[in-house]
Amino acid sequence: MSPHEECPYQDGRVVIDPAFKADAPARYARLRELGPIHPAEFHLGLKGWMIVGYDLAREALTHPALLKATTPAAEALAAAGYVLNKPSVGSARR
Repeated sequence: MSPHEECPYQDGRVVIDPAFKADAPARYARLRELGPIHPAEFHLGLKGWMIVGYDLAREALTHPALLKATTPAAEALAAAGYVLNKPSVGSARR
């Protein structure tokens, strides 16, 4: 069995699509067997990295040099017609 046989790799990326989501627990388990990080393609063709290893995810989330900007994703979603709600500073839900 090839390493990517059970994962939805297309053009060298894990594609997060309905087939992936339908069998997510098994797919994530397989990805963890293959390694802690994988190139991925998300909704609307957004490309990024899927981190499935706990230690690497923790490091990435706390590393100051890694970009954590939402602008590329927000622009792609807005272009596809999604309405993005940004909460006002100081606003509170009641």
